[in-house]
Amino acid sequence: MWVCNLLMLQDRIVTQSFMMPAALYLKLLVKIFLQKNWPWGIVLVSFLAVLGIFTDNAVYVAVILFFAAIPVVVFHFFVAKLTRPDARRLLKEQRAEVDSGGIVLCYDDGERHYYPWESVNGYNKSRHYYLFRLDGGEIPFLYIPKEAFGDEAVCFVFEKMVVSFLVSSE
Repeated sequence: MWVCNLLMLQDRIVTQSFMMPAALYLKLLVKIFLQKNWPWGIVLVSFLAVLGIFTDNAVYVAVILFFAAIPVVVFHFFVAKLTRPDARRLLKEQRAEVDSGGIVLCYDDGERHYYPWESVNGYNKSRHYYLFRLDGGEIPFLYIPKEAFGDEAVCFVFEKMVVSFLVSSE
């Protein structure tokens, strides 16, 4: 209990070093891609359904083109995302410093990036990590694993701090 009270008096929480798993990063990119582009999927499926109703041979051509286009579009999306310097930085080892101003990500090469609470659009909490959605910018989200805090009490304080800042910024 005294640890929790002591941490509440601190204005800053510093995490241990962590890295975002590449598989999780790709999974989140796919999710963002599908959320942004679901109307196009409906249009394409509707087009193929209408085409299938009125013609026989055109369906085969459309299906072949559709399945040929999927890897091209996905490859273009991921190459465009993964080759940006900000995206590559997400997969490097980093530490997070959280205070009343926002989140600072610190990298081993001395680079620091500041994300104020005003740029945080919301957050999701999973069993193993926190994911902060950002407004615009190069990076769509920030990832902080729970194990980077080292203690369950610090995670609890961090969650209370995040909720208080996000509620006060609305």
